[in-house]
Amino acid sequence: MNPSASARFQLFIVRQYIGLLNFFLRIIQSILFSRPLKNPKSILVYKVGNIGDIVCAIPCFIAIRRAYPDAKITLLTSTGTKSVPGAEDFLKGAWYFDEMKVYYSQDIDSWGKRTALAKTLRQNNYDLFIHIPAHDWTSFFTIIRNIFFAKMLGVKSAYGFQVRTVINLFWKTQIDYSLGEKEVDTLLDLLKEGGIKPVKPEFDFPISKETEEKVSQFIRNKWQDSKAPLIAILAGSKRKYKEWQPEKFGEVAVYLQNKYGARFVILGNEKDIPDAEIISRHLLKENALVVAGECSVPESIALTKQCDFFLGVDNGFMHIAAALGKPVVALFCILNIYGKWFPYGEGHECLYKRFLNCDYKNPECIKKSIEMISVDEVKAACDRVISRL
Repeated sequence: MNPSASARFQLFIVRQYIGLLNFFLRIIQSILFSRPLKNPKSILVYKVGNIGDIVCAIPCFIAIRRAYPDAKITLLTSTGTKSVPGAEDFLKGAWYFDEMKVYYSQDIDSWGKRTALAKTLRQNNYDLFIHIPAHDWTSFFTIIRNIFFAKMLGVKSAYGFQVRTVINLFWKTQIDYSLGEKEVDTLLDLLKEGGIKPVKPEFDFPISKETEEKVSQFIRNKWQDSKAPLIAILAGSKRKYKEWQPEKFGEVAVYLQNKYGARFVILGNEKDIPDAEIISRHLLKENALVVAGECSVPESIALTKQCDFFLGVDNGFMHIAAALGKPVVALFCILNIYGKWFPYGEGHECLYKRFLNCDYKNPECIKKSIEMISVDEVKAACDRVISRL
């Protein structure tokens, strides 16, 4: 749908406002730091977020390592709370980092604690700080805070401080009429400020050969040499309003089972167990392998690698599947700019509803947007993916 004159004007205002904010950020950055160093010896990469956020940043991590092969590179990361999985759960031992430092909300919930963290990090004598934004909603003032945090560390150079979306300005218009560049590409573009220009995005997960062989043997023992499609499915998400009903996923699974003889690996953590059980009850026992709550993140990645495609909502494992080169059928709500968080690569089927008559910041409206996606639409998307396998 083409935007009206009013919508075009609103989008113009948003772009100008974001440009103004980033102009001020560049001024502050130029005052506090020197230009990006050509040969830094010790680099601190700052990237917070959950599994999906981190997966989208892996090409950045690899590009930084390839640009500075001799530097000591440390990742500073956080998921906010300890109960939420993040980089520490699946990137330990990655060749593109020398070290990973993790903190949580309770570690910085006072000025004294924040100062103590900065003092501890300062002892490492980092000379370059690379800021990889957390998500679209990171505010101007949060980025200002991060700039001064980098200054407290005593680094010589820092970059990557950029506002990307303004949530409190014509948010519905932005979602309805904007087409966002995929997060992987957006983050890589930020590195150009430091002179890093990767040829193409690279993904790599530090999964041991022992884990991959264990999982492969597990699959072989369950299904021998079946040629029927093997589908990874995960209905859950960190945010409940991003979820589609597990009963509907069950309906789709039964359809794929009956039409193609499909088999399913039902993923998830402890909180996903009830949904996994609902989905599996729809299926023949021999066609379902429920591992929700039983596998580590690396084991689940290895399982996803064994599958033909991924079916689920907008969650971290959707991004993992895409990074592994697997086709994805994913259901999205109107939480973010259209296309921004779609899985990276080609051959995916993304289902998304826009132009709704409700407040896009209201969780009930966000939930409504994903509930509007029909079972038949998801079945058809799966058919298209299977036809291309």
